[in-house]
Amino acid sequence: MLDFPQKLAIETWTLWSLGALLIACRMVSRRMRFRSWAKLQIEDWLMMVVSVTFTVCMVCLNEVAKNGSNFIDDETAASLSPAEVDMAIFGSKMALVMEINALSTIWLVKICLLILYHRLTVAYQRQHLLVKLLFGYCIVAYVLVVGLLLGFWCQPVEQYWALPAENSECATFYNHMIFATAFNISSDIFLLCVPIPIVIRSRIPMKRKIILCCVLGLGLLNIIMACLNRYYNFSNPNDLVYTYWYVAEICTCVYVGNIPLCWQFIAHVFKMGTWASFGSEQPQPPPIPPKQEQGARQERKRFIHSMLPASLWSTHVGGHGETTLRTRGDGPGAAPSRLSKTISEEAIMRHDDEEDIELQTRSIHQESRETNEQLPSRGIP
Repeated sequence: MLDFPQKLAIETWTLWSLGALLIACRMVSRRMRFRSWAKLQIEDWLMMVVSVTFTVCMVCLNEVAKNGSNFIDDETAASLSPAEVDMAIFGSKMALVMEINALSTIWLVKICLLILYHRLTVAYQRQHLLVKLLFGYCIVAYVLVVGLLLGFWCQPVEQYWALPAENSECATFYNHMIFATAFNISSDIFLLCVPIPIVIRSRIPMKRKIILCCVLGLGLLNIIMACLNRYYNFSNPNDLVYTYWYVAEICTCVYVGNIPLCWQFIAHVFKMGTWASFGSEQPQPPPIPPKQEQGARQERKRFIHSMLPASLWSTHVGGHGETTLRTRGDGPGAAPSRLSKTISEEAIMRHDDEEDIELQTRSIHQESRETNEQLPSRGIP
């Protein structure tokens, strides 16, 4: 029969493997989208840092399970042999390192989501302001939680691995857990209030809307796991059974931060088409044969460079990645004909897939040819 460290190791590395797989899927999806590793965005690189803190946290957690810690009563501590005392001291040090890396993992994932939401909410003033406030809230919360952990709750810091600890807080982390959980759960609730209202109000097919709400609503699992972790921690003093839920909380956080950005890779593997076509009843254009793909790209580049700056058409690329197209006769107050949606809807509908780019280019090219044929009849030089 498996003992506690072995059971925990199986759970830990199984859940870690799933988290590492999701991070890898996210990176591949982003590489497919931007077509270059160098073009990955800041939240993608932060997620690579998360993969390190996530792994360190799992390693330290298993070391705590194997070696024990000072999270024991005085009678048990007095009965330990010198070798067991050394193991418990080492486990206590690993417990402190584990907690710091767990906090770093959780709050870095929140920052990654907020960077994504910052682009998603460009066209929504209220949500955009909320995202900016949440940035400050999360940064201040992380600094406070880690600062109090290392410099206030247990003094001197060496008491965290003292056996027995003079202050029970140095072994139980009781006040720290309450303080950190309050910030953790409150920030998760605020994070849920950013994307879901946008999705609900968006004009996308109901099927996609439901899927997006479910994926973005996975933050509820973070809240549930955090509550269960603290419940078992406080209700079972001097017992490491809470570590099962500790693992579940950290892994769930990593899952929630990466699942929304894995679609492109999943769609490619399972031949599900583009996100823009998913759940839509509109017919999609046939895919371009592989032999014609390179030629189509070169033709598109030549067309963009030769046609768009011409005298008949003028282009303006907005600060948020929005493209508009006007004719020469348009006045200053004329409404532009948009070639793409706002950045918020682009982030939801993923209209930057290659099939959609090809469709838009074909449409522009055809329209330009028709316009050039009509130029002599209009008397335009």
